[in-house]
Amino acid sequence: MGSSGTAYAYDITCGAYGQTPSFACVSYTGYTGQQPWGYPVDANGHNCTNYVTYRLWQNGVTNPGNLGNAMDWDENATAYGIPVNNTAATGAVAVWEAYSGPALETGHVAYVEAVTSTYIDISEDNYGGTTMKKRFYVGQSGWPDHFIHFKDVPSTPPPPPPPPTTLNGSVVPMAGHWWSGDSGQDFAYVTKNADNGFSVAIQEQTSAGLQWKGVVWTEPGSSGVQFNNTLFIPVDVNNDGLLDLYYATSADWSQPGFTIGYMQNTGSGLTYGGTKQTFSNLALNDVKFLAGKWSSNGGPAFAYVTKNSDNGFSVATFAADSSGNLSWQGVKWTEPGSSGVQFNNTTFTPIDATGSGVDDLLYSSSTNPSSPGFSTGEMANDGTNPFTWAGTKMTQSSLALNQVRFIPAHWDGPGREAFAYVSQRPDGGFDMAVEGFDSSGNGSWQGIWFSAPNVPYASTVLVPADTRGNGYTDLYYATVSNGGSGFDTAVAYNYGNNSGLTYGGQQWDQTGLALNQTVFLPQF
Repeated sequence: MGSSGTAYAYDITCGAYGQTPSFACVSYTGYTGQQPWGYPVDANGHNCTNYVTYRLWQNGVTNPGNLGNAMDWDENATAYGIPVNNTAATGAVAVWEAYSGPALETGHVAYVEAVTSTYIDISEDNYGGTTMKKRFYVGQSGWPDHFIHFKDVPSTPPPPPPPPTTLNGSVVPMAGHWWSGDSGQDFAYVTKNADNGFSVAIQEQTSAGLQWKGVVWTEPGSSGVQFNNTLFIPVDVNNDGLLDLYYATSADWSQPGFTIGYMQNTGSGLTYGGTKQTFSNLALNDVKFLAGKWSSNGGPAFAYVTKNSDNGFSVATFAADSSGNLSWQGVKWTEPGSSGVQFNNTTFTPIDATGSGVDDLLYSSSTNPSSPGFSTGEMANDGTNPFTWAGTKMTQSSLALNQVRFIPAHWDGPGREAFAYVSQRPDGGFDMAVEGFDSSGNGSWQGIWFSAPNVPYASTVLVPADTRGNGYTDLYYATVSNGGSGFDTAVAYNYGNNSGLTYGGQQWDQTGLALNQTVFLPQF
């Protein structure tokens, strides 16, 4: 038997801990709990060892004899004359010893789906849990202890990994100030605690660099509001220049029902402002949040995009009063799935393209987000009426949509916003280009503003902030260090005049936190 835990450095690409048991993540294999080699399963048909034997059986492998618990597979395979080493291969079995990586007391095994120079993709089942797919990165904690080569299979390398959207990926946040002080914008960061709760701390930008202001909110896991089931939505609700924080929570994101709470920013900490909204008919998995000012009838809050039954979507908006209370402003746009612009193939970017004081909505869509080519359209917002289509603003033929991150901000100065789009370079690093807008909302390419060769795009977190308070947005970027147990944060400064960004050096070396257990606010 075998089981899996929830810590260590990896990305979950399908499934979630705590969700209703399901075979959905491995539906392409036909697995529904079949036991070709007689390994045990739980009451719902799940177990890691049984799933792996099913995949081996599919590949034509003959049962060599009882391999025991997951943690014993490598030793028993060696005794049966089956090759065991530290080299990953497609079709091999990944093994974790007891309490190693994601494993619990009986160890864990998984099936290797794909291998690249920087990561492996695995599929798995879990006793007492559900099927999942994960991505483990070379050199980071949680890497398998051994690989068993029953019968490796030929492999076509998968496309490059998408950006790290596992954490807070359904939120397009707002940049701003978290601490009263100088005019530079700051960032907050959320870290997972041992009890599955979280803490929120603040790094203030000062003339001397980043200054840690301490923990401003700790939420115990026993409350049910936990790191892995909560989305964070920073918004300057009352226009006081400080970011407040909405948070959406559900114990099971795949099931209808979630609540939105509110923490108000006092300038030196966060205070609880109560539950502001309860949704009983929407699942958190099928909602995207877009922070911003969407209505002329109240302060900034957020829009939310919901998936419809035809795979299209609807966009509705909220406005807020000075206490964070939300007032629904109605559905502003419904897109039928038959148009090809669908919930799962569209990226949304709120931006005040004309300087009107309310956000318009850019949307980038592709029928195949993993292949080159997408177009970006605009829905104009007058703050009162339904959105109106304002035309196609950009067509991109050489980049795949799931290889691009859009960052709305004041890249070209105060007033109208622009957006940056960050894409992966051939060397694995990233380039950042900027698209600006004129007073009519027409876009124009401003060129590549920043290149970071060999800074790994896939595992880098991008944090926009006007660090010097001059109206021009700069860029922090955090990269994994210390074998996955820490991260480094550097900055690239924006000196205006559309001259691009200039590297400003390392700002924060964090040795005690894993990047994939940290959410920056804002984060892209």
